[in-house]
Formats: sequence, structure tokens, C-alpha cells
Amino acid sequence: MTSNGVIKVLSESDRSYYQASDVMSLLGVSRNKAYEMIRALRQELIDSGQLASFYPQGKVPKTYFKERMGMGEHYEKAKEIKNDFRGRNNSKRTGRYASCLRA
Repeated sequence: MTSNGVIKVLSESDRSYYQASDVMSLLGVSRNKAYEMIRALRQELIDSGQLASFYPQGKVPKTYFKERMGMGEHYEKAKEIKNDFRGRNNSKRTGRYASCLRA
């Protein structure tokens, strides 16, 4: 146990979720875009009843993220989404990018 009460700091491979920094590196988007994507994906899961509303903000389960971004078999879809997000205006309206995440 460390002095601040943390038993073990988890590495990215140990975690079951992605944070904004992970999304940024995977898709090459800005921090703001990464948080907008996480917010939209998290809300999709909550709305469908697959995720409890008390799940930590700023995090999205890895399995759902990979499924929605097509990173399992079709990594090219993630590149298309990345390019789509780069071409959009930077708006602070809630849910601005939720529509482009829906299939």
C-alpha cells in the first residue's frame, strides 16, 4: 500500500475501461473530443440499461468502445470516425456528437 492509500496503480492493460487519454491516443483526437465521445458512449449504455448511472464519469468500458468503434475486426472504421470528428466544429453543446456515434 502506498502512502496515499492506493493499493496498486492499474496499467492500461489491467483496466476494464478507457479514459480520455486512451481515446486520444487510439483515435488521434483532442482531449475535448475524447471526452465528448466518452460522454456519448456512456449515455448510450445508460439509456439501454447496460450500465449503471453511477459508473464513473470520464470512463467507458473497453469492450463497448471497441465494439462501437469497430476496432475488433474493422479498425478502419475507427479511422473514419476520427476523421469525421476532426472535420466538425468544436461545439460545447451537450450531445453534439452523439448522433454520429449511433449506427
